[in-house]
Amino acid sequence: MENNRTPKALLDAVPVGRRKVGRPKLRWLDEVQADLTKVGIRRWRTRALDRSDWSDVLREAKAKLQGP
Repeated sequence: MENNRTPKALLDAVPVGRRKVGRPKLRWLDEVQADLTKVGIRRWRTRALDRSDWSDVLREAKAKLQGP
């Protein structure tokens, strides 16, 4: 690979700086996944592709989170 090509430059690059100290911040998706796991909903990514099924999932999750 030629030395002046972008992929080669990125491969050989050395990052400058330091990482932040501590645990990485949670992403929005991490929180969604934790909430759905807490209420016992599995395979939520595939279920989210079907609009009517996702609506049922949300209704079920809302009912479980609100409780009696």
